[in-house]
Amino acid sequence: PGSIALDDRDYGWVGVAWFDLLYRTLNVQPSRFYAVPVLYPNAFVTSTIDIAVASEPVEIEVGSAPYTVLRCVVTSETGLDEVHYVTLDGELVRAERARHDVVLELESGG
Repeated sequence: PGSIALDDRDYGWVGVAWFDLLYRTLNVQPSRFYAVPVLYPNAFVTSTIDIAVASEPVEIEVGSAPYTVLRCVVTSETGLDEVHYVTLDGELVRAERARHDVVLELESGG
């Protein structure tokens, strides 16, 4: 698969960073459901982001590194529909937006 540069409107980079921070502080656990209230200040709208966490961790590869992750299905009433792969210590390593055929694989700073 190739790589392309996406405009911020195509995939909200601030949103990716926000989710990474959220997962690092949320202490995501298997088989849990989280309803996270959010404010979209640019549109003066509030909403709830729903995160359904799979019951068992799975193994994936990002780049050439293996990760044990929890698969999180993320939806909202504003149309968010993504799958996130989060390590057991809360690092977001992959985000998928199927309806746009976009997969982001995030690397840690190390």
